[in-house]
Amino acid sequence: GISGRDLTTGALGDGIAEQCRLMFELVRAILSAAGASLSDVLKISVYLRSDQPRDDLNHEWVQAFPDPHIRPVRHVVKYDGLPEGMLIQCEFLAVVTDGPTDDQDRT
Repeated sequence: GISGRDLTTGALGDGIAEQCRLMFELVRAILSAAGASLSDVLKISVYLRSDQPRDDLNHEWVQAFPDPHIRPVRHVVKYDGLPEGMLIQCEFLAVVTDGPTDDQDRT
């Protein structure tokens, strides 16, 4: 899972707003390392502690995916089994190609 950890220090962010921001920063870094971007994301599953509001998640979501017509699927689960101090965690599915797909080859 991808949590709201600082990429430099490895420390969890202070509070839900910072952990959300850092979580999306890490998603971007992982995608970039794979030669991809947020536009390649198909689905994100988010695990949010039940005592945390969705407002900060929704803010970062709109920042990451501003066009509501092409946002990936999002599934949020209220989950209290996250490690101590972790308020949010996600996993994502993205499609990254290094060339044309089979369908594109045929046209």
